[in-house]
Parts: sequence; structure tokens; C-alpha cells
Amino acid sequence: APTNDIFVWDCEKQLWSGAVETAGTPPSPRLNHTAVIHRDRMIVFGGHNEVDKDADVHILNLLNRQPTWSGPITAHGQVPRPVSNHSACMHGDKMLVFGDNGESSAVFSLDLAVSKLIWKHVEAKGEIPQARLSHTATMVAN
Repeated sequence: APTNDIFVWDCEKQLWSGAVETAGTPPSPRLNHTAVIHRDRMIVFGGHNEVDKDADVHILNLLNRQPTWSGPITAHGQVPRPVSNHSACMHGDKMLVFGDNGESSAVFSLDLAVSKLIWKHVEAKGEIPQARLSHTATMVAN
């Protein structure tokens, strides 16, 4: 079932900590979304609630003693359609998003370095992968 709980994995101790208390309004409970870390915050994008897909962006500020949610954040530019079962990874100050539930091979970038978040459709070149779902994306080299 969809949730909006936050759990923390300690790599050194190989230990999960229970649901973390947060402040602010969390994203609606969801499945098949993505979350990336950018500097001192976690960016949550997309997913679905078992019925409808989302294209919203939520930010969890990790610097506060109690992590604090803000969102949904109004993003500008070429905003992607609502997505789920997509992948996301960071490249510098940009979150790159690929795919949508096996229905799209589109790539979008969200510029996180500016105060007004801006989406851009990336005109990919080369042999474009077929649409896919439930995959991952990892930045290997710049």
C-alpha cells in the first residue's frame, strides 16, 4: 500500500532506523516514485497512489533537527507529464528523470541550483533505449 514514511539506512552499522518524524506537509502516500539527494535535501518526484500518477516535486530539508517538508513545489519550464516506475539520478545540480511505466523513453532534467525550479526536456541523441519500467539509473562518469 502507498505510504509517505521516511526510513534511514545506516551504511556503517547496516541498520534501519524506524519511521523518522518530519515537520511540514509530506507528499501524499505513493508508490513507484523516485527520491534523490541534492546537497542537504531529498527531492521526491512522481509516483502514484494506486490510481493516479503524479508529476509533483517535494523537498525534504535534511539540515533541520527535524527534517522538514516543503511542497508540492511549483516547477516551471517543460514540465513532464505525471510519471511512475521511472528512474532519477543526479548530475551536478540537475536531477535527470528517464522513463514512465514502460510508456516513454523521454529524458527530463530539473535544475535544482536555482531558486525557481526549471524542467527541461532533454533532446537525447544516439541509440535511445526502449521504454521501460521498474529500472534504475546511476551516474557513472561525467
